[in-house]
Amino acid sequence: MILKVGVGILLCLGYISAWPKGSRRLKNQPCIAMWPRHRNFLPQNTTSPFTIKVSTPKIRQGEVLTVFIEDPSGKNMLKGFTLEAKDLKPSNFTVGSFLKAPDVKVVECKWNSSAVTQNSSKPRKRVELKWKAPSDLLGNIQF
Repeated sequence: MILKVGVGILLCLGYISAWPKGSRRLKNQPCIAMWPRHRNFLPQNTTSPFTIKVSTPKIRQGEVLTVFIEDPSGKNMLKGFTLEAKDLKPSNFTVGSFLKAPDVKVVECKWNSSAVTQNSSKPRKRVELKWKAPSDLLGNIQF
């Protein structure tokens, strides 16, 4: 079955200096925090200059998709990120699994899925991630 991939930004990106090794799974939570929890820093309340793009708008169950996070203008450096894939209907659960990559920390979530965050605060122009669709996924997903 071919799935359509919806791309949406579920990121709180800002120029902040805390949690240089990325977000972590919170106690009694299904996955990682999708917002910054840094003292003396507020979440960004403007449109992010960064976009999330995928290598293809359709994916088959069990296939691997490449996900890119970048500033299309090339002006901004990305210092931190947190990303997960969600099944839009019916559960809104995180789905699929991110594969290990340099400077990336994969965090295991409930429901046999994962999320991903930075593993260093090293500024970068682009992040390239690999995400594997679950073998039983039906419907649309959103990053």
